[in-house]
Amino acid sequence: MLIMAPETNSYKLISKIPAVRPPIQMLATITKGWHDISAFVVGGGILSGYDAKISFDGSSYSDHASIPPAHQMHGTSKGKVVIPVNAKKEPLFK
Repeated sequence: MLIMAPETNSYKLISKIPAVRPPIQMLATITKGWHDISAFVVGGGILSGYDAKISFDGSSYSDHASIPPAHQMHGTSKGKVVIPVNAKKEPLFK
């Protein structure tokens, strides 16, 4: 997953987080001025998937959703789904 921010006439790469699956949520909680994110993590030795909370550290989000400072969420999360499970694979630019 790439997290980008607008910059002049383009975008700046904030974070590249591998091995996450939808749903991706923008959570209601905020860390260091940016919304926390949740993503589904499974595979690579993780047999029972879970939603991981990924927080902003002031310059980027954690590089991995399965190791600290990212951590497994428990219970329900309040947020907005930005990439649903059934998202279609479509290019953002043509």
